[in-house]
Amino acid sequence: MKKLIVLLGILLTSTAAYAGVEGITILSQEHHVSGYAAGTGDTTSYDQTEAYLVSESVFALWPGPNPGTNETSSSAGNFSVTAVDRSRWTFTDSWALAESTYIFSPLADHLQFQYAGSVEMHAFENKVSARLYDTTDNLLVDYRQWTTELSAGLAFNETEDYTFDLSHQYELQLYAKVFAGDNPGVTSSLEVSIVPEPCSLVLLGLGVLVLRSRRA
Repeated sequence: MKKLIVLLGILLTSTAAYAGVEGITILSQEHHVSGYAAGTGDTTSYDQTEAYLVSESVFALWPGPNPGTNETSSSAGNFSVTAVDRSRWTFTDSWALAESTYIFSPLADHLQFQYAGSVEMHAFENKVSARLYDTTDNLLVDYRQWTTELSAGLAFNETEDYTFDLSHQYELQLYAKVFAGDNPGVTSSLEVSIVPEPCSLVLLGLGVLVLRSRRA
């Protein structure tokens, strides 16, 4: 029972500074966005990689020198990555990429991750993925990838419960990429929500009741 009471105190006073993200402490993070808008008459592309503060994110846009032609943009941060290509023509070589990497320590031994987003065709051009890694044990916890050959694209919303070691550190990598190819005007996106698993919340509630009864 003592462990339950101590854990409750940690969750209330030290959670991640993101909406929809609870039960972890972010130790460091890095965001990377890159892209290229072909057919604009310019060979310039953008590529940014930075270590940002917990509350910050990064966004880049490359419209090229001729507005109204091709355009790409990427955003990464706040446990969300989005890559957008707004090409007007097929096979333009336009592409966009967004990546976020978070190093964190868990505050609860059971956490529920919700993966939500979308990806448009094709599998060899557009991709969304998430990778969860135990950096203490150098162990892959989970890797999942979303691609589609459907012209209507794919929307996904998946939930997974994980067991964590409170003495370990973990890494979460989020990735989204689009490539115009033969389907211009495409978007790939991924957003992750993290909360203590429902059974953990029940146990924490019992811990509060025990604490109150002892004080009575």
